[in-house]
Amino acid sequence: MLDSLSEYNTNDRLQGGMRYKALTLLEHLMSAKFFCERFPFGLAGLQLARYIDWVDDYVDLRPNEGEIDFEKDRIRKIGFVDRQISLIDSFGRENPSDVILTEGEKVLMNLPWQEMPGEVKDSAIKLLETIRDDAAHLGLNPRSEEVLRQNFVTSMICIAQIVSLLSNGREIVVTRGLENLAYWWVLKDSLNDIREDLESGLIRLPLPDEIIIKLNQIRFEERLTEIKTYLTPERLNKMRRQTLDGMLSSLGSIWKVNVPFFQRFMVINYLLYIIGRNKVKIIKEV
Repeated sequence: MLDSLSEYNTNDRLQGGMRYKALTLLEHLMSAKFFCERFPFGLAGLQLARYIDWVDDYVDLRPNEGEIDFEKDRIRKIGFVDRQISLIDSFGRENPSDVILTEGEKVLMNLPWQEMPGEVKDSAIKLLETIRDDAAHLGLNPRSEEVLRQNFVTSMICIAQIVSLLSNGREIVVTRGLENLAYWWVLKDSLNDIREDLESGLIRLPLPDEIIIKLNQIRFEERLTEIKTYLTPERLNKMRRQTLDGMLSSLGSIWKVNVPFFQRFMVINYLLYIIGRNKVKIIKEV
């Protein structure tokens, strides 16, 4: 595993750009530099974001043509994420000197773990566990809406906690409205990335129970055909509209978050821009 990982360059991106988790973290950290109360760990935050992006990209790597064995791919990628979780846990306590690190993992060695709030490590591990959950469902293994919601909410809330801890030195208070916003936000990104996800052997969308039952009874090739048949352009656009409406209805929860006013103002304006841009895109595609 180490040999293959050492060849994986952190600059190699999937088509469509950086994955939603690290992309969102980067966007928030870059903006937070200007509007936070204090930002002693700005560089560390950006390095951590790039590292998370690297881990997520590895899980999202597309299988080579003619070499699709999702069981082996699943085991390999779960092992990879488990290793990253173990490394973060180790670095959070002390720098392990007897571990051979790949280039991507060396980022962890340079982070000021002992100076950063301890909750950063905890949130980073929880975030990686959501990526591990994706790896465990390679082969287009579907998840129920409840399971997906937990994954989506956990990943986005962990990102928000890391941002607040590094920029403001405190955790945010999580409300039901904020969880709803987190779910719709990540679902919006999953809808935008549906083509790349399917090519990687992942399905990150809520599906009806009857479709899930059927997918669990057929092989991967048949699953892919079944999903593409179900996800018509009309159905996808309907899901996108519902998702954007859900984001809009949950937007007010940002005002109740215990972060500085300008951070709340920045996030709300950013989301209004994203919602508007995606709504215009849907209109043009109809």
